[in-house]
Amino acid sequence: MLAVHPDVPATTVQELIDLAKSEPMSYASSGNATPLHLSGELFKSMAGVDITHIPYKGSGPALTDVLGNQVPMIFDNLPSASAHISSGKLRAIGVTTAERSPAFPDVPAIAETLPGYETYSWNALFAPAGTPPEVVDTLAKAAQSAMADPKVAEKWPPSPPQSSAAAPTNSRNMSRPR
Repeated sequence: MLAVHPDVPATTVQELIDLAKSEPMSYASSGNATPLHLSGELFKSMAGVDITHIPYKGSGPALTDVLGNQVPMIFDNLPSASAHISSGKLRAIGVTTAERSPAFPDVPAIAETLPGYETYSWNALFAPAGTPPEVVDTLAKAAQSAMADPKVAEKWPPSPPQSSAAAPTNSRNMSRPR
């Protein structure tokens, strides 16, 4: 998610790009070389803007400085930013995924302005090398069952996780371009 402090005079990705081209700007992330830092660097490259990365030791400190208007914008994950966006303390400009988020359907994907822009985070469960296939399958089925459970989904802010790994071997393909 790309979000800005409400005092930033941009409400769209294009307005933010135009603003960043007209004046020096910076963006916060949860740290150097994190997916969120790289989301900002991809945005910087594709939009042709010279914005300065301000790394923090986690989303909490980064959000604190954006909420305090010490840094004008942030690339952050939805779970940590969603409450601030919903309350109006941050303005969502765009989501980094290729398509809009079900949690914020009115927030465009950055790709709607910068075709081809896409970043996302994913999580996986790992077992030690040599774990018997039947144990891996049992763990995978238990994880899939948990992700499908409405009680788990309702606890996962701001929206249920989107599971794309139906089998343990699918994680091998996650780092390859689609």
